[in-house]
Amino acid sequence: MATNNNMHTTTRINHPINIYYQSKVLLRVIDAFVYVRFGKKDSLPRHSGDVSKWRRWSNPAAQTAPLIEGIDPAPILLSKTDIQVRLKEYGAYIVTSSWMTFTGITDDESQMSDILLDNMRLTIDTLTRDVASGTASQTTASNGDGTVTFINKTDLDTIVTNLLVQNTRMIEPQISASTKISTSPIRKSFIGICHTGQRTRLENVSGFKHVSTYAQDKAMPDEFGATDDIRWLLTTNATRTNATTGYQNLIFGEEFYGCTKIDGTSAS
Repeated sequence: MATNNNMHTTTRINHPINIYYQSKVLLRVIDAFVYVRFGKKDSLPRHSGDVSKWRRWSNPAAQTAPLIEGIDPAPILLSKTDIQVRLKEYGAYIVTSSWMTFTGITDDESQMSDILLDNMRLTIDTLTRDVASGTASQTTASNGDGTVTFINKTDLDTIVTNLLVQNTRMIEPQISASTKISTSPIRKSFIGICHTGQRTRLENVSGFKHVSTYAQDKAMPDEFGATDDIRWLLTTNATRTNATTGYQNLIFGEEFYGCTKIDGTSAS
């Protein structure tokens, strides 16, 4: 076909608007926020200072001596443990120019609000993780298969036994097997949180059950599976001891840590 040299093309006269902006933005990949879910929730009234205190009473010993008729037993003394937390303020904000506000696309501002909301959730979850991981007792894996420091059943059983010896309460109730195909019962459990990079190693632990093999309606968000008395959640926000191979796996029971805020100000 002959070329028409008198034709107007976009090379000669470009479009005034030649880019269509997709207002539905691409998915932002964010961490699973798992730590805050299991903390004991509490709040501090406004104008009440910046320190919150919990108290735990100890259990008196068993009274094994029989009473003598007509004589009252000797009074017992209670002991207690106080745990204090000092609240701190954290935050971030995004500033746009007035010109951008007047001339830009309005969806951008609502998207920025969503980003700040997720950043707040990540900040709270990370602070909770750091306190919980930093104050827990530590056990270094020493019975892994192939590499002794890999997560394994022997070391996990030792940790569970230590928790039970301390009368630690489990968090999740037992799950009975259902009538669905290939479902199996799950014991009453502690919670374990580990890094997504531990996924394959966790699957190799003897007795591991993937979440798909037990009752579907009882699975927790971000739950990966169970090993005997521990139900595991995965997150990329879990603690790491180094950038390549080192991981910390947090295993805990009820009221191991708490989350405190000032009433009405946590998202201002």
